[in-house]
Amino acid sequence: MHNFNTMDLNLLRHFACLYERRSVTAAAHQVGLTQSAMSHVLKRLRDAFGDPLFVRDGKALVPTKRADQLYAPVMEALDGLMEAVQDAAGFDPQSTDRQFTLAMADYVELLCLPQLMQRLPVDAPKAALRAFDPGNQDLPTTLQRADLAIARHTNAPPNYHRQTLWQEEFVTVCSRSHPRLQRADLTLEAFLAEGHVMVSTDGQGLGMVDQHLAAIGHRRTMVLKTGFFYSPLRVAAAGDLLATVPKRLAEALQHELDLRLFEPPLDLPGFDVSMVWAPHQHRDPGHAWFRRWLKKAVAF
Repeated sequence: MHNFNTMDLNLLRHFACLYERRSVTAAAHQVGLTQSAMSHVLKRLRDAFGDPLFVRDGKALVPTKRADQLYAPVMEALDGLMEAVQDAAGFDPQSTDRQFTLAMADYVELLCLPQLMQRLPVDAPKAALRAFDPGNQDLPTTLQRADLAIARHTNAPPNYHRQTLWQEEFVTVCSRSHPRLQRADLTLEAFLAEGHVMVSTDGQGLGMVDQHLAAIGHRRTMVLKTGFFYSPLRVAAAGDLLATVPKRLAEALQHELDLRLFEPPLDLPGFDVSMVWAPHQHRDPGHAWFRRWLKKAVAF
């Protein structure tokens, strides 16, 4: 790595943006650069760290191991700088009576709200939180009502800001007393022999599991379709159906619902859960504090 004393600190901000957007074009839009200028930034980053940092996979940029190692400490440093600047701007979380609004599905709400409400009375005792499920509402409309939208955001407008909160993967769950699934692993044959609850945000279309099954010439037996994440866990716990859901949600409710968790017998990709905010919200000192606070509060 080049001498830190001579490094342009804007490169770190641009690195974080590239890491979160996984696209030179989208990152350029977010920070107000041309695509060619952002490509030049990427070259400077590679020279500075002596690593490719991002490699192309189709249309997406995939971070290298070195980029994955850098992201958390870079964000911590940037958050610290922003906190110092915003503190100077005069926002005081101890005295604010602002209501912060979050748009998130039931799965995210169940994971986040208990942690947020443990910390809010201490960190901002006069502030309040409001949460709602945006359903299939488009992101710009949602962020007219919310400070942040938290979800798996893959289609945010290029000028919107996004920051990863955690990485997620899938598990398949069933009742611990399921009469046919008492082994430690779940085979594809056993998976296909059972009835399933499918989670689809619109309650209609094919989910990721079904798309992967179709690619290898299989179908599963669909007994229930729902647009929510929590109810499939309760349905699975109460009977013989299987549900394939985010792992953190299943682990949070595993003991309460007496669930058995399996690695799915399919190569299902994981995903990032991110918070997204609109351009007009970015420089608001209170909003900047809320973003930093939330990221620390929900650190898994």
